[in-house]
Amino acid sequence: MKNLILFFAFTLFSLFSNGQIVLTDVNENDISNDTLRVYGQPSDDSIKANVFFSNNTDQAAYVFVRKDEIDIQEGSSVTFCWNDFCFSPVVTDVEAPLALEPGESSSDTDFYSEIYPESTTGESIVQFEFYNDRDDFEPVVATIVFVVSSSTHVSETSSFKWWVSEPYPNPARNYTQVDYHIPASTNDARLVIRDLVGKQVLDLPLSSENNQIRIPTNQLSNGLYIYSLIYHDRIHDSKRLIISN
Repeated sequence: MKNLILFFAFTLFSLFSNGQIVLTDVNENDISNDTLRVYGQPSDDSIKANVFFSNNTDQAAYVFVRKDEIDIQEGSSVTFCWNDFCFSPVVTDVEAPLALEPGESSSDTDFYSEIYPESTTGESIVQFEFYNDRDDFEPVVATIVFVVSSSTHVSETSSFKWWVSEPYPNPARNYTQVDYHIPASTNDARLVIRDLVGKQVLDLPLSSENNQIRIPTNQLSNGLYIYSLIYHDRIHDSKRLIISN
C-alpha cells in the first residue's frame, strides 16, 4: 500500500528499458513526456485533469511532483492535489513523496490538477514533473493543456487530423527530421521545441506546401526535449526528442 513518507525528461531508452514511472490518462493511454488535452466551458467552476503514475521498476519508488506553469490565461488559476491534499495555486513543489511498491499504480485521488477558469476562455498549459532523488531514477513529465471554450461547433481546422511524426534520427546529432500534416493554406503553424523545464529553445515555421522539416540541433545541449505542433496558440501534437551531440 502507498504510504506518505516524509523525506513527476528522462532519456527515452533508459525510461522504457529499465522501467521507470509511466504516466497514463483516464483511458490508460501512455502520456509519459507527452501532452494531455482537457476541455471545458468558461462557466465551469473547475476543470479536472487526472494523471495516473505506475511504478514499473523492481523496487519501491518514492515519487515527488513539481508544477511548472508554461502559459496560463489571465484570470485563471491552476492547482494540483497530492495524496488527498489540494494545494493553493502558488505551490509548485511537494515536500513529501508518495511511495509506490513495484508494479503499483496511483489512485484517482493521489494526483490530479484543476483549472479555475473564472469565465475566461483560451488554452492554459502546465507541466508536471514526476521525479525521485535516486541517482538512477529518470524524471518523467506530463504536459496538460486546459482548453476552455464556449464554442459548440467544430471548425475545419479543429476536426482536421494534425500530427507530427517521431523524429529521425533519434537520438539526434547535429540535426533531425520530422514529418507533419497540417491543412492546406495554413501559413502560421509552428514547431516549437522546449526543454523539460518549459524553456523554448527553437520556434520553426511550418508550410502546408511541405510535409517535412529538418531541425538543426547542433546548438542544443544534450538531453530530452519536447516538440509541439502549434497553430493559433493551440498544441495539436507533441513528441519527444533526444539530443546527443
